[in-house]
Amino acid sequence: MALITINGISLDPIVQAHALRVAGLEVVDASKSDYILVQTSAPLSPNQKDELTKLGLVIHESPSRVT
Repeated sequence: MALITINGISLDPIVQAHALRVAGLEVVDASKSDYILVQTSAPLSPNQKDELTKLGLVIHESPSRVT
């Protein structure tokens, strides 16, 4: 899994799994969250973005590169 950076804070969910659990940031589902991070193996096509938008997803940022 790629390194995740949000608001200038980076984390590796694999390497830091224990710390995320201890901090209560690992949950079974996202039913109580307003945001869900979606990672893809390639940039989304315009059609894919349209499909997600029709399902109610609001894309806040869609980076074009993986580090």
